[in-house]
Amino acid sequence: MVANNDTGNKNIFPLNMALGDSEEIIQMPIDAHQLGYTSSTVTKRIYDVDHMTQPVLTMSGDLFSKTYKQKPTHIKIDVDGAEVAILKGLKGVLKNVSTLLIEVEDDLLEQFDEVAAAYILPSGLKLCTIEAPECGRMKFFSRNEKDIL
Repeated sequence: MVANNDTGNKNIFPLNMALGDSEEIIQMPIDAHQLGYTSSTVTKRIYDVDHMTQPVLTMSGDLFSKTYKQKPTHIKIDVDGAEVAILKGLKGVLKNVSTLLIEVEDDLLEQFDEVAAAYILPSGLKLCTIEAPECGRMKFFSRNEKDIL
């Protein structure tokens, strides 16, 4: 967890927020109780309760970049279903990143070429090769189409 990062890096700031395509407060579902899932952001006292929600601020990546004066050069997206909303909100940011790594959920795989054509490729990023077994859900984009992950 970023909050427990003790490397002394003063450039890491944990924020209770999510990226999307709009600015609003949503109720984020907490369905799994394992590290790496949404529930890792809440206290242990609710781990024995199923299907809770937590209010979370959402904002577009473009607004986040402008508000917090951040210009990411590499982006990794692993969001279990919110890929399209996040990509919609990153239109401006994607024009300046060097690479994008995205894990695509199964229900989006069939239409991902259309999603990439609409939101990723117009930024100048190109789909690249991933040389790893069982990487069918991972998509890697770079400014240099010869890059290999």
